[in-house]
Amino acid sequence: MKLDAKIPAAPLPQKWDKHKAAIKLVNPSNKRKYEIIVVGTGLAGAIYYMAQLRITPSASYDSNWASISIFIVMIGGIGSIEGALIGGLLYFVADRFFSQYGGVYLVVLGLVTLLITLFSRGGVWGQICRYVDAPLFPIGRKLIRSKG
Repeated sequence: MKLDAKIPAAPLPQKWDKHKAAIKLVNPSNKRKYEIIVVGTGLAGAIYYMAQLRITPSASYDSNWASISIFIVMIGGIGSIEGALIGGLLYFVADRFFSQYGGVYLVVLGLVTLLITLFSRGGVWGQICRYVDAPLFPIGRKLIRSKG
C-alpha cells in the first residue's frame, strides 16, 4: 500500500481528484464538517472569554485546564468528536452540581476518570458505539489494505 506523504497546508478537497483523496485517506465530502467544527470551537472559546470579567494569561493557561481536558476526553472517549462533546457535557453537569464540595470534588473526578480508563477504554461514547453504529460526525479514517 502506498501512502502519499505530502499533506497540503490547508484542506483543499475540491482540487484533489478521487485517487489522491483515496491515497491521503481524506473524504472530500467532509470539508463542511471540518469547517463547522473549527468555527464552533472558536466561537465557544470566544463566548467563554466574553463572560469573564478580567482576562489574564494565568486564567487562560492554568494547569487546571489540562486536568479538565483530560477528564473530558477520557470520560467521553478518545478519538471521537462525539466523545469530547459527551465528556464536556458530563463535566459541565458535574461542575455545576458538585463544585460546592471543594477539593473532594476534584479527587472524585480523578477517581471516576481512573475507573473509566481501566474498565471502559472507549469512554461513554465507546460504550454507546458497541450497541449503535451510527456516528454523528463520521470523520474517522479507516485503513483499507491493498491486495498487492
